[in-house]
Amino acid sequence: MHPHDEVDSLMSLITDFSACSGQVINIQKSGCFFSKNCNPDFFVSLIRQLNIGKIDLNEKYLGIPLFIRRSKSEAFGHLADHFDKRAAKWKAYRVISSQNRTQLSTQQSKVYKDSWNTPVLPKVQLFLWKCIRNILPTKSRVFRFTTEQDNLCILCDDSMIETAEHLLLHCFFSKAIWAIIPGGNLVLQDSSVGIDIHTWIYKWISSCKDKTMLCQILTTAWTIWRDRCFKNFQGKSQNATATASYAMKIAGETIQSVTITHTPTITQVIIPQHTLMVLPSNCIMMYCDAPYINISNKIGIGIYLVDETGNYGGCKTITGITRDSEEAESLAILVAADWERSLNFEAICINSDAKNPVSFFKNKNNQTSWFSNSILEDSILF
Repeated sequence: MHPHDEVDSLMSLITDFSACSGQVINIQKSGCFFSKNCNPDFFVSLIRQLNIGKIDLNEKYLGIPLFIRRSKSEAFGHLADHFDKRAAKWKAYRVISSQNRTQLSTQQSKVYKDSWNTPVLPKVQLFLWKCIRNILPTKSRVFRFTTEQDNLCILCDDSMIETAEHLLLHCFFSKAIWAIIPGGNLVLQDSSVGIDIHTWIYKWISSCKDKTMLCQILTTAWTIWRDRCFKNFQGKSQNATATASYAMKIAGETIQSVTITHTPTITQVIIPQHTLMVLPSNCIMMYCDAPYINISNKIGIGIYLVDETGNYGGCKTITGITRDSEEAESLAILVAADWERSLNFEAICINSDAKNPVSFFKNKNNQTSWFSNSILEDSILF
């Protein structure tokens, strides 16, 4: 097609759009951007006919880049510089900026990266990062910016200033917790020496080879901070034994989710004869199930296919993430229905142990959630 014909076709589309929508394009505020593969004759002809300008890759609108390249820091760097110039007169901003822009040493940089690879929950990783960057909002740190509250530890009665080191290593409440959990005696040894929180975290991440113990220690540290916040903001009384039990529970669930393997090998599958149904010809039975891990929202869908004679016909596995177990079971039914469509069978029988999704097909009850309803309705269309 000739470039002029392409321009005429585009102009016709613009005219039809304006006529149908009742909206007219503002030519004065418009521009055209062309890729490298575009025919030069085409965009020259289009610009002349529309009487608009050509937009460059670095074009901005209201100070915001219209096109973002791979380097976001390069695209938005001018905004950060502009903000720094305007906020340079703020005293509080100068204090915070000078702390956050301190160059990290090689050791600090390593523990900063390793903290995000520890076998703990993401919220525990975020807690460790705050400790490493010295931005954990303890009372001693908040007291530097406001005098409306004291800077004393809320978990002990010794009138000690609440720092990250005191809260996690030296507080009597924390020591009582470390005395209960496995490996806590090593933390008590750390509390007897003058060690800062950054060095303490680096020591455990770099030297502890036992991933289970590492998860338990770091999760317990986060749990102490969690219960401190509950008492400070909600006035909840705390118990060292209950805090330690909760920390071990979370650590156990975390370790279990991390060590689960997602590539099981099925050597033999035996279906009891009493579970087999008499199927019509050219019909298949699909057994589907979807285990759900509550702590990470991960699922694994498994589908096993049996023909009308009871012989093995195939299997399929899929992993993913859902909101809850009901949505996981609903997705398993949807995947089974989609797979059946590709096999071109005249009829299909899906076997599932999920009570609510099965009841949905029987009597259209409303016990399933709205997002599960949507998934199950889609499976009917298949």
